[in-house]
Parts: sequence; structure tokens; C-alpha cells
Amino acid sequence: MKKDIEIPVAKDVHVAIIREWNEEFLGKDWNAYIINDRATPIEMTMVVSKGYDGDRKTSTMRHGIGIVDSKSFQKMKLYKKMY
Repeated sequence: MKKDIEIPVAKDVHVAIIREWNEEFLGKDWNAYIINDRATPIEMTMVVSKGYDGDRKTSTMRHGIGIVDSKSFQKMKLYKKMY
């Protein structure tokens, strides 16, 4: 049953969205990173994201990352434009 499923709490795991300069396109892009601040690695990581700015929005995106080592980070997705 649905009530019998235990969903563990993700502690010391963060997501950062950073606007960075892209030398190839000579413009700023939005980059998303997942940060694992835990002492153990994270396995089978999946992130669901959606961006918005006023009336503009992106579609819902799902990112499968796999393993994120302890005390490390991985880049998830590059966001260029919102429609």
C-alpha cells in the first residue's frame, strides 16, 4: 500500500542554479549543479526541474545522474532560453 512506502529524507544534498559565462556562445547560461555534502556517495540520482520567469517557463525536465561521490558535485543541465 502507498502508506507502507517509506521515502527517505535527503539530508546534506543541495541544488544550486548558477548563471555562468559561456565562451563558445559569448553569453550567460544557467547551469544547475547537484551538491552532495554527505560522507557517503549518492546512487541513482534523479532530479526533476522546471524553470520560470514571469510568464515564460521551460518544460518539465528529468535528469538521471547516476552516482554522485561524497563531498562533490555534478553539473545537471544547461538552460539557455526560456519560452
